[in-house]
Amino acid sequence: MDGETNWTSQTSRTNAWLRSVHFTDQNFGWTVGERGTILHTTNGGVSFVEEEQIDGILTEYNLSNNFPNPFNPSTKIKYSIPQSSQVVVKVFDILGYEIATLIDEEKSAGVYRADFTGANLTSGIYFYKLQARDFVETKKMLLLK
Repeated sequence: MDGETNWTSQTSRTNAWLRSVHFTDQNFGWTVGERGTILHTTNGGVSFVEEEQIDGILTEYNLSNNFPNPFNPSTKIKYSIPQSSQVVVKVFDILGYEIATLIDEEKSAGVYRADFTGANLTSGIYFYKLQARDFVETKKMLLLK
């Protein structure tokens, strides 16, 4: 109502991270988040109704670019898996030595995020690798201190 100058925190009844909010007027709006969560309100955000949660639409494995990149000292690694899988996410240095195992567990289909902190590492190029079933992908990240 006031040009987005003042915001009020609301409870959403979902445990998904909410990423974006859009209102067409002061009462009618949506917010969207991870795992396909879509919330809808008709009363200015006093209450939200879960309109849709898109499950089972993932059709392929995906390893996203870490964010931020370059990073200092931490970054987020997002990945998705279309079916239950044993998931392993590891970080390696430029010489191929394993630095850390971020994930090593069975995961159900969905979108996930692994956090990596390089506070005790030197600046340089590092690699992160996702392994799930027959899928393997490696990406590069840069730590700048």
